Amino acid sequence: MSSLLPALAALTLLAAPPAEKPAEKPKEPTQLVLVEAKGADAEVEAFLSRFLFEVTERANVGIADARLSGGVLGDLAADIKGEAATQFREANKGDGWIGIEVGPCMVESRDATIPKVTQHPVTGREVSTFETVRTFYGTCTASYKLVDANDGHVVKTVAVKGSATVTAVEGMADSYDAAASDAADQLAKKLYPKRIKTK
Repeated sequence: MSSLLPALAALTLLAAPPAEKPAEKPKEPTQLVLVEAKGADAEVEAFLSRFLFEVTERANVGIADARLSGGVLGDLAADIKGEAATQFREANKGDGWIGIEVGPCMVESRDATIPKVTQHPVTGREVSTFETVRTFYGTCTASYKLVDANDGHVVKTVAVKGSATVTAVEGMADSYDAAASDAADQLAKKLYPKRIKTK
């Protein structure tokens, strides 16, 4: 009986079903089409300028800007086989559609009084004065949605918040743009953590 054990063990191994391969993770789209970008014009442009640059530095992903087509991401995805989505797909080749919303962006200002020593223009003596410095603190939120261009399912949604500190010399308007730019940087890092290009 003991001599049959190795043979029985071999037969058991042969009869065992092959191990199932783990399901492959679906590949994310790599040729993207920017359908829409909502928000204040200046902040959106500051955001996109930074975001598109960072993406090219971090991933082998192409993004075509199709905002002028007037498409609405939610409408196209909801009726992915409809006439509007079909026409958009034919005019804008890509396997993923993205929508971005920038804002609201907010700015707070704070004044600080600091001592300053200057020289008197006539006597040359040191004169102690005080100077008020105004600093702007900007924050800006941004959201990103990626949908599959073929079946309309949502592949990924990401939300981030950017911030920036700007001195009065640069002004309040720049703090909005700087915060939007930082939000773009944060989003690119979340989507593509590793940089493929070195500066």
